Amino acid sequence: MIHLHKKEKIETDWKKAEDILPAIDKAFEILPVKKEHLMTYSKLAAAKSHNDPNDHLIISQAITERITLISTDREFRHYTKQKLSFIFNISVNH
Repeated sequence: MIHLHKKEKIETDWKKAEDILPAIDKAFEILPVKKEHLMTYSKLAAAKSHNDPNDHLIISQAITERITLISTDREFRHYTKQKLSFIFNISVNH
């Protein structure tokens, strides 16, 4: 979220990126990267049109933890055949 805020990809009520941290603490569970996530990451077949390593790690975490990933990034749909549970979120800004 902080990255998206800094890149002005999302609109928020916060003026500075660091102001988001308390809201993240209240609303989200931050998953540390575990060895199991890296094992999934090492086996992940990246889509030809999608070469973002940060996304690949997030996808690997979601697959490993069996968490549904919600995103406006259509590239994530390529990973459903690799056991990613994915919901495309239509953004008003896109």
